[in-house]
Amino acid sequence: MVLANIAQKLITPQWLLGGTSGPMLVLVMLVGLIACLLGYVLFRLELVGLGLFWGTTLGAMLVDWRFAAPKGSDYFVVCTAVALLLAAAGWFLWRGFFAAATWASMAGAVGLMLMRLSGESSAVWPWLVGALVGLGPAILAFYYMQNIFVFLSASLGALAAVASAAMAITGEPIVRFASQGESQWSWALAGWMLLVAALAAVGIFTQNRLVGVLRTTFAPEVKNRNRTRGRFRRSRKANIAPRFTKV
Repeated sequence: MVLANIAQKLITPQWLLGGTSGPMLVLVMLVGLIACLLGYVLFRLELVGLGLFWGTTLGAMLVDWRFAAPKGSDYFVVCTAVALLLAAAGWFLWRGFFAAATWASMAGAVGLMLMRLSGESSAVWPWLVGALVGLGPAILAFYYMQNIFVFLSASLGALAAVASAAMAITGEPIVRFASQGESQWSWALAGWMLLVAALAAVGIFTQNRLVGVLRTTFAPEVKNRNRTRGRFRRSRKANIAPRFTKV
C-alpha cells in the first residue's frame, strides 16, 4: 500500500538509521536546534511547510489513483494545487490544522504498528483503529495547542539535533546503541538521552520566554504579551491617581 510505505518512511527516517552524509547531518542538526528553541515562535511557518509537504504527497497519491497513465504536467498541477491549499489552511486555520495533523500522525503511527503486528498489509481495520485512537490526542491538541506544540517541538527538535551530533561524532546511529550487548553502549545511550532531555528542557523554557516577549504574527494567540516597544504596558490601576484620606 502507498499509505503504508509513506508512513514507514516518515516514522523511520534514514538519518536515524545511518548512511547519511556529513552536510545532511549538519542540516538536520541546525533544523533540530531551530525547532527546539524557536518552535512556537515560528509556529505558522512550520505549519505552512508541513502543508506543502503533505499537499505534495497527497497530490501525487491522487494522480496515481485518478489517472491510468499520468504525465508530468498532471503531477505538477495537482500537487501544486493541493500543496497551496493545505499551506493556506496551515496559515489561516492553524488550530484546526494542527489538530488535524496530530490526528493524522497518530492514526498513521497506530495503523502502521497494528498492520505490522497483524501481518495484514492490505487490511483496513488497523487504519480505522488508528483513526479512532487519534481522536483523543487531536482534541487535546485543539484545546491545548500552545503547550502541546512547545513540548513536541522542543522534544523532537532536541532528539534530531542530538541524534545527528551523535552520529557525526561516533559514526554510529543513536538507535543502534540500544541493540549493542556491551555495557559501554548502554551508558553511551543513557548519556545521549540525558542530553536530549536537558536540551528539550532548555527549549521549552526558551520558547515560553520568547513567546511572552516577541510580537510576531508567526506565533498566534500568544498569552501574556505585556511588552510594547520594549516597555511594559501600564495597567489601568496604575494610571489612577491614589486617593488620600484623612486619618
